Amino acid sequence: MSIAHTLRDITGLLEPSERIRAARLVGLLAVLAAVEVAGVASIAPLLLILGDPQIITTNKIINKLFVDLGFSSYNSFIIFFAIGTLVFICLIAVFRAVLHYVKFLYANEHRHRIATRLLNASLDRDYRYFLDKNVAELTKTMLVEVDELVENAVVPALVLVAQGLMALAVVLFLLAIDPLLALLLTASAGGMFALIYVFTREVLGRIGRERLKANGERFKASTDVLGGIKELKVLGREGTFLAAYSRPSKRYCAYRTLSGVLAETPKYVIEAVGFASILLISIYLVVQQEHLASALPVIGLYAFAGFRLLPAFHKVY
Repeated sequence: MSIAHTLRDITGLLEPSERIRAARLVGLLAVLAAVEVAGVASIAPLLLILGDPQIITTNKIINKLFVDLGFSSYNSFIIFFAIGTLVFICLIAVFRAVLHYVKFLYANEHRHRIATRLLNASLDRDYRYFLDKNVAELTKTMLVEVDELVENAVVPALVLVAQGLMALAVVLFLLAIDPLLALLLTASAGGMFALIYVFTREVLGRIGRERLKANGERFKASTDVLGGIKELKVLGREGTFLAAYSRPSKRYCAYRTLSGVLAETPKYVIEAVGFASILLISIYLVVQQEHLASALPVIGLYAFAGFRLLPAFHKVY
């Protein structure tokens, strides 16, 4: 199933009022993306001053700030500027944390609403409906499968939107600064991400289906064991039923292990590609500009942008 289909299916589960809340959340995430760009941009002036303190005199904006704030020493102004940049980045981190809370609050409220709707739908059914139904299976669908839906679909969808907006905003900002370097950085990280996604998509889908099947068998086996504990004790068949539970449980754990490995391994590949990209960009800038001091702000800007983009690519994956 494609990302577009997944997002459409999740949207189909929402009530009209929930869709309005989702739209508001997306709006807040767009604001966060703009703030992230401001955070990336804030590092360049500091590195510019550190690379060449004389810029305080030659740059009109920085010099105006220097004069208006009443500084007489370059060093004290640089310290002030560095502290101001640090405070600004910390405020962005606080804003990011608040939106993380809002995002996960929305996901968990969605968990509550879906489970409540399922339970309410069950209560509305006639008693005869339950005569040939497995209560454990109904409970698993209402609770466990809803948890799986939220953890493996709703939360990832929110992460996809949040990180996708942030990555897009940062890339557009870098394109405005230097299109060639931005394309190199984006193509290396994004291209590697696309290759990994295409390669692992089918494998992860198959593992997910098998894990779901094994989890259902595990619940059924444990319910059968505990529901018929009296007969088991009388007949002495504990070992038989324990083996019936053990097989799907081992399969379930094996699939969880595989999915965890496939989810984490690409992170290290993307980090290596990102580090190599920053090195190549640094060499390119030093060769082009011939002086490290003039290249330092751009190198720092791209390094900080890469620091924000690489986790975004991994989370989207």
